[in-house]
Amino acid sequence: MALSDINPATRLETFLQGIADGQNTEAPSTRIEEFMSRIAERVNAIPITPQMFGAVGDGTADDKKAIQDALDNMDDNTVLFIPEGEYRITGTLYIKKSGSYIYGCGVNTKITKDFNGNMIENVAGSRLTDVNITDLYLYGNNKTGDGIHTYRDNETNTRCGAINIERVWVTYNGGVGINLLENYIARVVNCNVYNNGTGIHASVANGTYISTNEVYGNEYGIIVDGGSFAATIDNNTIQENTAAGVLLAAAYACSVTNNYFEIHKFYILDRCKIQ
Repeated sequence: MALSDINPATRLETFLQGIADGQNTEAPSTRIEEFMSRIAERVNAIPITPQMFGAVGDGTADDKKAIQDALDNMDDNTVLFIPEGEYRITGTLYIKKSGSYIYGCGVNTKITKDFNGNMIENVAGSRLTDVNITDLYLYGNNKTGDGIHTYRDNETNTRCGAINIERVWVTYNGGVGINLLENYIARVVNCNVYNNGTGIHASVANGTYISTNEVYGNEYGIIVDGGSFAATIDNNTIQENTAAGVLLAAAYACSVTNNYFEIHKFYILDRCKIQ
């Protein structure tokens, strides 16, 4: 199949029909445009910083507790701003609240993993929506765990939704750089994801938008699988991933367009439906 054949003109109609048929009952009626407008409204919120809770940011002190305390003290009127510095963490940072807005100074806000496990994830028992993570540098340790990890809340059997990950550098995680498990309407844009086990992974996910990222030096660049529906993968640079640049497995109504990746590095496995 040629790449020119993988741009489904009816993908959006199919997705909306799935909602009408009850196949995508969790998909938010606001869709991604209104989600992004809600994020924009938070820019004028009052910033709090990990330094207010004792963070040092020198690459030596353990700043895990300070950043977690800052995350826990956010409310609807605040955002978490992590200033320039290197923040060593010795445990997972948990996002517990919907509407969390977290941002830094790009590569100058470096969070370094000094443990085995996921760097950032949603806490068990929480169904996160409207979460924004931007302008951070997540530096792993080449061992186990993911950079960013979101997943279904098994207690309430509901998914996380409306997750925006933008201008984030994620590197040297032995697991997945950005791992979106059973999410809906996740957006990964303008990120640099390299030298991880897998770069970006969306599984059992609806409406995932992966665009304008640099994905390189991983084993797998981008994987969409597990019955995921209506994923868009466009305008990414995907290169030097050893096993595959893009892998679709049991993924339906997906659009893959205008990406740059090495020849013979795009794979479609059984049970996929590209319209």
